[in-house]
Amino acid sequence: MPMVALILSGLSIPAPAQEGGLEQQAVFVAGQEGYHSFRIPALIVSAKGTVLAFCEGRRNSRSDTGDIDLVLKRSFDGGQTWGPMQVVADDGPNTIGNPCPVVDRRTGTIWLPLTRNAGEDTQRQIEAGTSRESRTVWMTRSTDDGATWGRLVEITSSVKAPDWTWYATGPGCGIQLTSGRL
Repeated sequence: MPMVALILSGLSIPAPAQEGGLEQQAVFVAGQEGYHSFRIPALIVSAKGTVLAFCEGRRNSRSDTGDIDLVLKRSFDGGQTWGPMQVVADDGPNTIGNPCPVVDRRTGTIWLPLTRNAGEDTQRQIEAGTSRESRTVWMTRSTDDGATWGRLVEITSSVKAPDWTWYATGPGCGIQLTSGRL
């Protein structure tokens, strides 16, 4: 498996070069595929060896508020080439984000916790408790190597204390303990 590093300027990943070095290529490019910008990346390798690159697709600006979707691209050759962008979660004008994928090495299931809040609410408003809605926490999963994703299930009450105003599942990747716990 190649050494992989995401670079936010274009969310590019160094892929193996022909002569053993690294070659940089853009995976998500600002202004393309219907999005103004891409931020908050997360990268995992599935049990089958597929590289999955997640990030927030920000429709109208680079702002942390507004219409933000969770998007994904998959590579079946170690990051040398990438398939088309998939939208994993889209809640219209609202904010979906903070991907933190984790692979269950026993089953191959890819679990993806994420957060949601009203697109009009800013972090400052959410933290102050003056937002229209509280930030909520959701989970989805894929059992087919990221090709499709299950429905979003809200897990807020299981993971977020009632007095917490802010919550972020990512950015980053989750881990699985040797006990199997995710």
